[in-house]
This record gives sequence, structure tokens and C-alpha cells, in this order.
Amino acid sequence: MATSVTHCSHPTHELVWTNSPSGRYICDLCKTRGSGLHYRCHACDFDLHEHCAEFPEKISFFAHPWHDLHLKPDAGNLSCDLCMEPVKGFYYRCVPCNFDVHPHCTKIKQIVRTELHLEHSLCLLPSINNKCSACELFNGQFWLYRCGMCKVKLHIKCVGNIMPMEHSHDNITSSTNNNRSNHGRGVTGARVQEERDNAVKGVVLEEIKIIQGQLELLQKENKKLQDERDNAVKEAKGLLGSASRQSHVAFSEFLLLELQQATENFSNSHKIGEGGFGSVFKGFLHNTMVAIKILHPESLQGKQEFEQEVTILSRMRHQTLLN
Repeated sequence: MATSVTHCSHPTHELVWTNSPSGRYICDLCKTRGSGLHYRCHACDFDLHEHCAEFPEKISFFAHPWHDLHLKPDAGNLSCDLCMEPVKGFYYRCVPCNFDVHPHCTKIKQIVRTELHLEHSLCLLPSINNKCSACELFNGQFWLYRCGMCKVKLHIKCVGNIMPMEHSHDNITSSTNNNRSNHGRGVTGARVQEERDNAVKGVVLEEIKIIQGQLELLQKENKKLQDERDNAVKEAKGLLGSASRQSHVAFSEFLLLELQQATENFSNSHKIGEGGFGSVFKGFLHNTMVAIKILHPESLQGKQEFEQEVTILSRMRHQTLLN
């Protein structure tokens, strides 16, 4: 055991291997209680668990493979993106992605075996609004241990006792294998890797099915919206055709976006007056200066009267109004 260490969480002084006078202390890295021998800076009253002194300044982590994570001091009002518990003390952070995680959560294994689910290995993956198979509570955006074969999902805190990967219900390292030396270990390693691959593949296939279902739902919603739009266009064309036949004036269709651009979103600077049924704005539409009239939503008059007024206005020259 080193009698003294230097650590990035307290670069000012060396930390010495010592015992607190009271026997108890609060670790300044993880902010949890400790007792007995630990690392300490007497000058600054700074204490560190032995295992917390092993956390480096920079790590790579399977849950965030895009960037390295850097150890940062407590910033307040943060939650761990892995377990969603509050962060108290130092934490690892990816600055570009705003990804934060407890130092101890970085020690969590990605693939595990648990007594709660002996049949297959579980893979730790992000999950949204899934129910834990142990506590039966729905999660928000927690990471869950998931079985790709049985659809078992477990919170990190609900996973229970984790078993060594080489021990399983079918006794991978069975004594029936006479050559228990290198051959036995080779079979175990291959089997463990196979179980890891199966766990990941199963979960990925499940996620693909979920995404496919969501895409089908979106396609149905889009078709419904398109049908509603087509019906609205048909109705509008019918109204315009009716007004055109009554007034012998041919109506043209323009997109709302075109009218908004022509009037700078119906800005007051483009407003030139109020009519019987709505406001009148000036603007350039297709390189032509035009007057654009909007029907007030609260107007008691109907579309027919509004169209008749527009028809009358269209027969007049508005150049004096528009200049």
C-alpha cells in the first residue's frame, strides 16, 4: 500500500495513508461515509477512499463511446445519466455532449449474469419508459439490464447479486471435460463471448421491431394528415370556384407562406387599413405590388361576403394605396 499518493481531485498536496482520529470520515470525491484507513490531506482536511483514489482524471466508457470523460468537481444540481440519481461530489463529464456519470457508475459491467435471470446474460442499454421486471416500476430514461431473448428488463439497482460470467445454469465449465486446463478455459471464453453477442443482438433486434412499429404509426399519421390536407384543398377549390362563378372573377391560390413573406408576416409596417371584414396589407407577390386582405376570425360575416368584397376590390386600382 502506497504511503502517499497524488490525485487530480486534490492536486495541491500529496494525500497520505492514515486513519481519522474518530475512525470515520466523508470522502470528498464521492461524498459518502467511510471508516478506517484512507488517504488524507491533513492541511486541507481532504479525505479520499482508497478505491476513489484509483479514479483517473480521464477515462473511456462503453456507455458513451464517442468522447473521453473527464473528472470534474461538484457543479450542483446534476443527475447521473446512467442511474439518474443526483450527483454529489466529483463526477465524470463529456463537455460536448453534456453527459454526466457517477465515478462508481463507470465501474458497472455492460454484460452480467444475475440470480434473478439465470437463463441468459443481460446487457446494459439505454431505455425509455420500460417496466422493470423486478420492481415493476416504469422508468423514465434510465439504463436497464436487458435480455434480448426473454425481454427481461432490470434496473441497475434491482439486478441483484451478479454472478461470474463463466458460471451459468448449464455449467459451462463442467467437470465432464477431462482436459480442464487450457481447453476448458478456451471453451468458457468462447461461450461467454457468444452469450454477450446474443444478448446484444437480441436487444438490437427488439429495438428494430419497436422502431419499425413507430415508423408504421408515423406513416399512418402522415397519410391521415395528407388526406385531411387533400380534403381541405378540395373544399377550398370548391369555395373559390363557387365565388368565381358568382362574380365572374377567376381566383388564384397562394400559399400562406407566400403571403407571410410578402407582408413580413403581416407586419404593421405593411398595414394600409381596415376593411369591413378584415385588415388590408401591402406587399410584393411574384414581383408585383399587391393588396392582401385578411378575414378577421371574429367576423360575423361569412366567406361568401368576404369573397364578394375581395371581388369588388380586385376591380379597383390600389396604386395610390400601395405607394
